[in-house]
Amino acid sequence: MQGNFSQPFLKFKDKYQLQLNAQQSEAVCTVDGPVLLLAVPGSGKTTTLVSRLGFMIEVLSIAPESILTVTYTKAAAADMKLRFRRLFGEQYAERLPFHTINSLCYHIIQDYTNTISGNQPFDVASEDVRSQILRELYIGEIKDFPTAADLDDLKTQIAYVKNMMLTEQEIKKLDSPAFPFTKLYARYNDALRRRQLMDYDDQMIYALKFLRAYPALLQRYRSRFRYLCVDEAQDTSKIQHELLRLLAGDRHNIFMVGDEDQSIYGFRAAYPEALMQFETDHPGAKVLFLEQNFRSDENIVRLADKVIRHNSDRREKQLLATHPAKNEVRKIPVPNLKAQYAYLMKIAADCKSQTAVLYRDNESAVPLIDQLERAGIPYASKEKEYKFFSHRIVRDIRDILTFCLSPEDADAFERVAIRLGLYVKKEMIHAAVIQAKRSGENALDLLSDAELNGYQLRNVRSLRTHFQKMQHDSASYALNRILSYMGYGEYLEKNYPKERKTELLQLLADRTRTIPGFLQRLEELDQLVQEKKSDRESQLILSTIHSAKGLEYDTVYLLDIIDGVLPEEPAQVTRNTDPEIIRTLEEDRRLFYVGITRAKRRLYIFERQDQSSMFLREAFAADETTGSEIMKKVTTEKQTGLEPLSQNWRPIPGETIYHHSFGKGKVQSYSRAEDTVTVQFISGQIKKLDRKTVVARELLLKYV
Repeated sequence: MQGNFSQPFLKFKDKYQLQLNAQQSEAVCTVDGPVLLLAVPGSGKTTTLVSRLGFMIEVLSIAPESILTVTYTKAAAADMKLRFRRLFGEQYAERLPFHTINSLCYHIIQDYTNTISGNQPFDVASEDVRSQILRELYIGEIKDFPTAADLDDLKTQIAYVKNMMLTEQEIKKLDSPAFPFTKLYARYNDALRRRQLMDYDDQMIYALKFLRAYPALLQRYRSRFRYLCVDEAQDTSKIQHELLRLLAGDRHNIFMVGDEDQSIYGFRAAYPEALMQFETDHPGAKVLFLEQNFRSDENIVRLADKVIRHNSDRREKQLLATHPAKNEVRKIPVPNLKAQYAYLMKIAADCKSQTAVLYRDNESAVPLIDQLERAGIPYASKEKEYKFFSHRIVRDIRDILTFCLSPEDADAFERVAIRLGLYVKKEMIHAAVIQAKRSGENALDLLSDAELNGYQLRNVRSLRTHFQKMQHDSASYALNRILSYMGYGEYLEKNYPKERKTELLQLLADRTRTIPGFLQRLEELDQLVQEKKSDRESQLILSTIHSAKGLEYDTVYLLDIIDGVLPEEPAQVTRNTDPEIIRTLEEDRRLFYVGITRAKRRLYIFERQDQSSMFLREAFAADETTGSEIMKKVTTEKQTGLEPLSQNWRPIPGETIYHHSFGKGKVQSYSRAEDTVTVQFISGQIKKLDRKTVVARELLLKYV
């Protein structure tokens, strides 16, 4: 290795006692031009990035102020700056700019208003203001009361639209007969503008708009930041990549660190495709790898590699273990969900070393938290917001039980009546509720006196009988009555066929005898998960896989790796499978992969015997090459009837081609002067590609 790197680098490495392998050293020394560094889990990417910053400043004499480092979160920016300071001292650390994309955009907007427009910039709307606006719009358009989970989902969808830069036509595809998203989205943006506000994601839209419209502003930032370093690039959205590409300019001095295999934030508009098309967006780019895992037991690394090789939309890379195989990865067979939690309670009761329980959604932890609290067993939780308690299904169950105990609660009745199989119009229900509020009578009794047809009247009387009998039910039987006999089960089958909230509610109901006790316990758990301070001394950690990304634990237990949860949409991939289904499935597999690679020494995965698991079948198949073979099969199927283009290929408008990242497309135009081809792909995306690059790298293929 000594002969492969310059003497100045070797002196720099020795001076700061940097323990860098050959791949890390190459990444540190590769500075000019576009560079993509693909780093597998546990490969020391942050150490490499920080060391590269030090090398650029100390050895290459690049001014710290001219190097912009972009991180995914404020916490990551602070951590990276701290690590740099510890290694290279305060002198350089204070001069190095570390930003999230949003903080950078905030500065661009401020710069624009101070030097160009002279107008007061819009303020960023608080979450409370955004929720208020959306709540009013939701009630006006949907004619229903949104839960906190409904509002969170709507905010996520709005952020997705803005981050993915969706067109009007693409936004319209998000509409459904019951949910006019396009109208809500337009009215939400109008409401913000009228109040001279913007939301968090608008900052990027405005910053990009100003940079494109005012060349002097763009040049100012290009001159200020001659080098860009981007961490966690696989989590960066489409609009963020566009901003970074614009700032990099013709110099293309951009260093991206990421791994498409660890892209798990699709719901937040993460755009891993940018890593796959890096050479197209940045001609002359170098792609480097960090492939040694310094974290995990070899058996864990081997399993992770086997799992991720089932994905086809990825770059081929090795996943190499540095720790020997000491502990077998174990499946824990359990007959059902209840047994899974019983097993975990035994582990928790005798937990003496760092142990993480990881899952896809935080609702998986609710029954476990209930039992841990009852038993007085300490634990640390990574989450403070549990959408479980504000989800419409949980709210509905609470409202039904509340109305059972308090028939005078007309509001609770109105919120759920339409979902209880009455087949009575909302207007008639609302009229009965208004009358009940005035008289103090039972709204359901009043509804039975309304002008109903025979079928409706029978439904109302049947429901009234069930409510009367339910007053004497146990919590568990009451829940069964609601789902089996009162019409709510049919509503769930039609509207939420994949939800498992009721299964988790049943576990909680089994542990409380009475309906009042059950409602009280739900209220207690709701408050507890929001207010409880984690026990930092506890060896037991509860976390979603998303929140655990970037972290590592001695022992990991993975819960609910079952079809319908992870993966959410199991599918046998063939040539004719919908691309959207494949994208969803591959992101779920990446999430499973990230969960596996959090484990350092021991990994245990629950295997539910009452529910199958596509991912476990893949992971523990007897044939160790299954994953690779499937990937090759899918790739081959995709490319049947395709072959590489010749070096002197000249695009013809209307010609159909195939791109490795974007799929099938048609040539729109060819610029001989720029030697670029413009292609519209089946996704609707239009891309200008450098002809020489896509031909040389065989990124484009032709149909034969």
